[in-house]
Amino acid sequence: MRKSLLLLPLLCVPFLNSGVDAWAPTSAGEERVGDSRLEEAMGVLKKGQRSLKKLIREPEANAVALTALLAKLEAAVVVALGERPPLPEGLDDKQSALFMVGYKREIAGLLVAVLALESAAIEQDPEALQAGYQALTAAKKSGHEGYRES
Repeated sequence: MRKSLLLLPLLCVPFLNSGVDAWAPTSAGEERVGDSRLEEAMGVLKKGQRSLKKLIREPEANAVALTALLAKLEAAVVVALGERPPLPEGLDDKQSALFMVGYKREIAGLLVAVLALESAAIEQDPEALQAGYQALTAAKKSGHEGYRES
């Protein structure tokens, strides 16, 4: 318990480093191009996943870095949840709404995977960390198949 409390300040770092507007969802009519917050969040996840693979090899030795990285990944997923991916062409209003619900469901699954990794890191459970890493990889792949621009 005491070890967990020592890690609590690290969990707050991503929230302190980003402005309030970083958590505001994109409005329904707002289109983002170029370096959107969604692209930025996905970039954080991609880089973080590479680092995560290395850190989970020795979770006890990398406990502080692992906790900080997972907090950063969690923050990126929360940002992505409030964003709107580009809609495929030719969708009517109902199809567009269903597309967005599906997107949010995929991002929520990604958040669940990151939270499971955070729990495993706190418990310093190597098997759960490996399983969590596999779940994170699967969740990202699933999301890319349906919601990534070609």
